[in-house]
Amino acid sequence: MKLKAELREGCIFNGWQEEDIEFAPTYKYHPDSDDYYGCCQNGKRGKSRAPAWCDRIIWFGKGLKQSQYNRGEFRLSDHRPVRAIFKAEVKVPSPLH
Repeated sequence: MKLKAELREGCIFNGWQEEDIEFAPTYKYHPDSDDYYGCCQNGKRGKSRAPAWCDRIIWFGKGLKQSQYNRGEFRLSDHRPVRAIFKAEVKVPSPLH
């Protein structure tokens, strides 16, 4: 969660934002499984590894409001995909006559 602290302090990506993470870690899973790599599987222990949130969405811009930030449960790789939905407010210039 160091990225969140750095964003908050303005040390990196000045002006960028990330919503609060309220979903389980997205990495690293055994393929086609809900088990994290390094957890017991079939009686064997793998290399110890702490689950992590390495898939993140940060954003920048006026008029943006994030309404959703979560992860998908697809088992196609060792990551779970992360998704976000935004509402964008845009100015439309008046046509010149």
